[in-house]
Amino acid sequence: MPPEGTRVGFDVLDLCYGGKTLIASNYGGCVPARDFPRYAALYLAGRLPVDRLITERIKLDEVNAAFGRMRGGEGARDVVLL
Repeated sequence: MPPEGTRVGFDVLDLCYGGKTLIASNYGGCVPARDFPRYAALYLAGRLPVDRLITERIKLDEVNAAFGRMRGGEGARDVVLL
């Protein structure tokens, strides 16, 4: 994830005339109720290497610092351990 305030550019005419849509997404545009159980099953079966995707494991009291790092373009894949 880029640092907070990073601007992106695109050709507006391509957006308008090309029939393209700009969509913001959270969780990559998935349907959590449908997809999270599937991801969990794949992980438990050893078919989804989630551990390789984790940047850092943090404690709950480190969440604010983690959000600060994310806004700075770092640590977008931290996992909170309870």
